[in-house]
Amino acid sequence: MVINPFTPTTQEKQQMTTFSDQMLAGKTAVVTGVNGGIAGAIADALKGVGAAVVGIDLNDNSDVALDHYFPADLSQYDAVRAVAADVEQATGGVDVLVNAAAITRPGPAINIGEADWDPVLDVNAKGLFFLSQEFARGMAARGHGKIVNFASRCAYVGYEDFLSYNASKAAVVAITNTMAVELGAAGVQVNAIAPGFVMTPMTAYVKEDAELDQRLLSRIPMRRYGTPAEAANLVLFLASPASDYVTGVTVPLDGGMLVA
Repeated sequence: MVINPFTPTTQEKQQMTTFSDQMLAGKTAVVTGVNGGIAGAIADALKGVGAAVVGIDLNDNSDVALDHYFPADLSQYDAVRAVAADVEQATGGVDVLVNAAAITRPGPAINIGEADWDPVLDVNAKGLFFLSQEFARGMAARGHGKIVNFASRCAYVGYEDFLSYNASKAAVVAITNTMAVELGAAGVQVNAIAPGFVMTPMTAYVKEDAELDQRLLSRIPMRRYGTPAEAANLVLFLASPASDYVTGVTVPLDGGMLVA
């Protein structure tokens, strides 16, 4: 009898993930920037598959039905450490961290000053890293955990008038890669998503400029913008057991725009 080497063993079959509405039951997930369009959709999606969801944002404006909400200024190191400690105490431990909080200060590179640079890097890169660091310690001690960062297509291209944002997102890719390497043996997976143009309040300006709108759509092979729900679906994969052998990856979510 010839054995097909690609036929899964009994053990491998047991490892296969069944996607269900209880896929993350018993897990605690933290979502930052939860007032935003993408982060709100992510929080809803995580709730929909059984996770207890903790939201972190500067102000409590979210209409998502969260299990816990903690206000925090993620640009401030002390605030990041404090909110991480509060979340750990309230939940007993975090299984999934989704770093979706981000800000931008548009403007030409030759005009950028500290007021345009520091806040963007502080929230998008510094806050993301130090919050990841705080939760990664507990994850590593428990031997499991998943961190999903939000980078951007802008990490790879010189998108004009967004230099500080582009730089912060390139930093996110580097943070993701390095933490994945250092934490892999401890059972902590670190991945990122690099959205292109996903329609949210932050990207609404695109639709307000007909010429820009058509120019961007012509560069997207799928000829449409992404949706927050599509971003949430990708987070669910990276937060679920289906991605248990995936780490150090930044996945484009851009309809093919980056490769085109």
